[in-house]
Amino acid sequence: MFFLHKQGIDPVLLNPAHSKRARELRDNSPNKTDRKDPKVLVDLLMMGFGSRVVLPEGKLADLRVLVGLREELLDDIKRTKNRLEAHLAGYFPEYWKLMRGLGTVSSRQILAQWPSPDALAEAGPEAIGQLLRRVSRGKLGAERARALWQAARDTVGIPEGREAAELATQTRMAQVMELLSREKQLCSRIQALLAQLPRAALLQSMPGIGIITSAILLGELGDLSRYRTQDEVLKMAGLNLYECSSGRHQGRRHITKRGRPLVRKALYMATLNMVKTGGVFHQVYRDHRKKGMAKVKALVAVGRKLLATLYAMVRDGTVWAPAG
Repeated sequence: MFFLHKQGIDPVLLNPAHSKRARELRDNSPNKTDRKDPKVLVDLLMMGFGSRVVLPEGKLADLRVLVGLREELLDDIKRTKNRLEAHLAGYFPEYWKLMRGLGTVSSRQILAQWPSPDALAEAGPEAIGQLLRRVSRGKLGAERARALWQAARDTVGIPEGREAAELATQTRMAQVMELLSREKQLCSRIQALLAQLPRAALLQSMPGIGIITSAILLGELGDLSRYRTQDEVLKMAGLNLYECSSGRHQGRRHITKRGRPLVRKALYMATLNMVKTGGVFHQVYRDHRKKGMAKVKALVAVGRKLLATLYAMVRDGTVWAPAG
């Protein structure tokens, strides 16, 4: 595709689902051969079923690789955290009731310092309290420290294999910390790259569109100004609508989801914040709900409007300005 584009030829993408269905239209047969396939593809192109492809170039291509790598790191972090939580559930089940997972710095620092209930019990409440006060900036202190110490001392966790279990906790905590550090470095790289892209500033001028969301949109969709219509952008994101209706039966409309899943994920997360009280699309969301839309359907409708608005901002080269 990149070779064709460099030669001044705009590549067109054909959906494999279309070619599979169109195969029987030519000779009323599921027959698939090298002689038949090109004719089927040409038929689809002649009928206008091809989709233009906006290829990411230059810094946008770098951005796409980086946001994809970040998603892989997030998956690795989640997987490693789950393994550690499952491991500790057997040897120190009381821990998760007191520290609520690995999402906080305090929880990670406690496990990095004392990776077993025996180590926590030996450390004592004063040492635990000092660490908690320092890493939580005063939010946690003596009360939580004493509760942790007592839980470690009286744990009902598996008593056998504690030495090996402590090593397993240390190993998995090291993996989590390493992955979190890499993800932080990657976000810094993404932020530096976005600073060189004027279109990123346009997207981020809308309240609720941050660094990661704008990076995903530009990396996955490419230069939004190269799309001819907002329908093309919605189709590339898999947010175009379809319905199954016949005669008097009026089917419900759904999004096709035949596009960039990462874009839909980013838009959905951004939409959740934008429909809150004071958010950019709070009133739009409320209007949809008043019409009887289900919550998820209303969120999807707002996400479609959000993407169409961002496309218009980039197309016209304008920053966000509230209506009215």
